[in-house]
Amino acid sequence: AEIGLRMAQAFDPSQIVEMMGEASRLRNELANLEVETGLSADQLGALQLGAAVTGKEFSSLGDAIRPLAKKLGDFRNGTGEAKLGLEALGISVEDLTGPSGNLIPMADAFELITQRLAAIDNEGAKAEIAMRVFGESGGKMLPVLDALGSSMSGVVDLNRQLGITTDESATAAAEFQVALALNKQMMTAISTVILVEFAPAFEASVHLMNHGVALATA
Repeated sequence: AEIGLRMAQAFDPSQIVEMMGEASRLRNELANLEVETGLSADQLGALQLGAAVTGKEFSSLGDAIRPLAKKLGDFRNGTGEAKLGLEALGISVEDLTGPSGNLIPMADAFELITQRLAAIDNEGAKAEIAMRVFGESGGKMLPVLDALGSSMSGVVDLNRQLGITTDESATAAAEFQVALALNKQMMTAISTVILVEFAPAFEASVHLMNHGVALATA
C-alpha cells in the first residue's frame, strides 16, 4: 500500500493507468500462454524477461512452445519430427512418461529439454536440435535460453518476489482488464447518448450556417 501511495505521488494519474495497463497486458499474456502450453507462470515469466533482454518477440517463443505437447505425444508413439532431436538430447520415452504411460507435465518436460540443450557445447548441433524439437521458432528460443543460462531459477525467484508471476498478480491483471473494458463500454454508451441527443441540433446548426453562407455570397 505504501509503495502504491508513493507511486501515486511520483506520477500523474494517466501515467499510472498506462503502467497498470502494460503490466496487466504482460501478465495476461503469461496467463494465456500458461493455459495454452502447460508451462508454469514462473517459466514463462523467465522467458518473457529473456526475450526482452535479447530483443526477441515473446510471442515468437509462444509459437515454439505451443506445439510441443503434440510433438512429445508423437515421440511417445515413436513418430514425429522432434524424435531425432529428443534422442540427440539423450531423452527417452520413459523420461517423458509417468508410470501410467501418460506424458509428464509440460513444465517438467520443458525443464528437462532446456537443461539438456544447455549442456551442449557445439552451437551448430544445439541449433539443429532446437529446430527439430521446437520447430522453426527454435532458433529464436536459443538466444533467450542462453541469456538466462544457469540464472533461470534466480529469475524465477526474483519474479515471484516482485509479484510478477504470482496468482495474485494474475487475478489483479484480469480484474483490471475487465475494468478497462467496462469503462470503455461506458464511454461508448455516454457518447451514444450525446450523439442521439445533440446530433439533430448540430445538423440543424450546420444547415443554418450553410444557408447563411449561401445568402452572404449570393
